[in-house]
Amino acid sequence: SVNALRDYYSGNAAFWEFQALLKARPVAGDIKTGECFVDMARDILIRHGSLVFASDIRAMRERIQKELAKEIATSWDIKLGLGGIEELEFTVQYLQLKNCNKFPSLLVQGTLDAVQRMKRAEILKEPDADFMGNAYIFYRTLESYLRLRERDILKKDEEDILNAVSEFLGLKNKDELIGKLDETRAKVRNLYNLLVI
Repeated sequence: SVNALRDYYSGNAAFWEFQALLKARPVAGDIKTGECFVDMARDILIRHGSLVFASDIRAMRERIQKELAKEIATSWDIKLGLGGIEELEFTVQYLQLKNCNKFPSLLVQGTLDAVQRMKRAEILKEPDADFMGNAYIFYRTLESYLRLRERDILKKDEEDILNAVSEFLGLKNKDELIGKLDETRAKVRNLYNLLVI
């Protein structure tokens, strides 16, 4: 029941379950039950989100990177690798959790929407918010292209894929793509280090 979920989140939930609750939304079933769930999630996050520690978020992120990322010296893992999509999402989710008690409007599922709301609330500086939004779109576009080519990583020695991705993204060549990717990853990592504290 929704009340049982409320009790669980109030006393037994692990920090990552609050992170997951940020993204949770009803997709089927009774509308009234779905509305009750959304109200419960909002209330729980407002009351307990700020109790999540940066050290917990960092430990989970490092574990995922170590155990699941497919990045090696000859490839980039756009999603799970250093400075990738997940690192950007973890930064946004941490800031949502830490600030939703003061700014309940931050409780949205979409990363881009959350970034824009944090910019309006002055939690993120405008240049950082704009970079994060652009980086997220860049990464998701790149990830979608790779999926269409049945790949989940970008290999540094696959000239044909690098050139095709560059053209698809409107970049001059693979060197510009590599430069943009390296720069984006470094800046996402830097913001993660500055904000998840």
